[in-house]
Amino acid sequence: MKRILLTIFSVFVVLLLVPIIYFAIYSRIYPGKTDNKKITYIKQHQWRLDNDCVIKDTSLFADIQVPTIFILGEIHGFSRNQIFDAELLKYLNKKFGVKDYFNENFTEDANLLNRFLATSPMNIEILKRTTASLRDNIPQRYNQEYITKWVNIYQYNQTLPERDRIKVYGLLGSKANYKGMRDSTMIANYQRLSRNFSNSASVFCSTGQLHVFQANYNGIRPFAAWLKADKNHVLSIAHLALDCYAYIPQGSGMPTPEDEMTEWASINGPIMYFHNIVNIDKAIGSPAIVICRLDAGNSPFNQGLDLVKQHSSLSFLTGGNIEPDESKATTDYFQYVFVTKGLKGPQLFQ
Repeated sequence: MKRILLTIFSVFVVLLLVPIIYFAIYSRIYPGKTDNKKITYIKQHQWRLDNDCVIKDTSLFADIQVPTIFILGEIHGFSRNQIFDAELLKYLNKKFGVKDYFNENFTEDANLLNRFLATSPMNIEILKRTTASLRDNIPQRYNQEYITKWVNIYQYNQTLPERDRIKVYGLLGSKANYKGMRDSTMIANYQRLSRNFSNSASVFCSTGQLHVFQANYNGIRPFAAWLKADKNHVLSIAHLALDCYAYIPQGSGMPTPEDEMTEWASINGPIMYFHNIVNIDKAIGSPAIVICRLDAGNSPFNQGLDLVKQHSSLSFLTGGNIEPDESKATTDYFQYVFVTKGLKGPQLFQ
């Protein structure tokens, strides 16, 4: 009996230690190698933002001289990404006259948002009607920051002449016609909608993170790569969230606590590790909200695939690793990153 009990205890200890050892090995290997040149570069090419994400330094994108498709790719569910989305839209409107805003939503929701933006006084009930689609489309956006974002855009729009006000377009088309295949659907709708635009106008697109890649990964051609193939000048901004809590609704396939907030979705582990994330981690401090340029002169990110290649410790949950084209470099995929570090999750609807 003692031998049986000892065997059972030994097996229990081994079963307990195996996942601990497994995750410990991943946490040692996959954050990558410290590179002082990259750390110094990031420190020299960043814009630090306050909690409201207001962009006060007008030197951001100062070298842009041609009509550009600016595209922001958020990692859904993290705090401040929707707040930054609104502030970036406002900044692009002031600097480049951007007023055409393409969102990863359906035509029906875009129409409701345009109705909301046109109300006077503000009719918040029209805005709330769009939240029903979030649960099916991008459920991680179903939080109070979604409302804050659109109220912010509404208030800014009121300061503009009517002919210059921001208008919303749904990249997914109508709900009835949507058949999946997100990237090809979005490019088809963008091409259809943009026929009426002036070639001299810059626009802004807001999507999920992988859609901003300007080159293929895992055999997939992302939305931004389609845009670039159409001879557009594209500037991609990828979101990176380190040591942050994310809102992951129950039933989404991820292990989620009772309050639906988890730190496990951060890009520096323990489930996902972005390649050589250690250098961004060490460069920006914590907590922080930062924009970093990756493609300035003599950038070390013009070689290698830092922040693009992604390693998963639980591939059955995440769908596997992200394998980019080895002939490309980070700046072939995106040119800027929006980094959030050490933040709590977004406030949920009351």
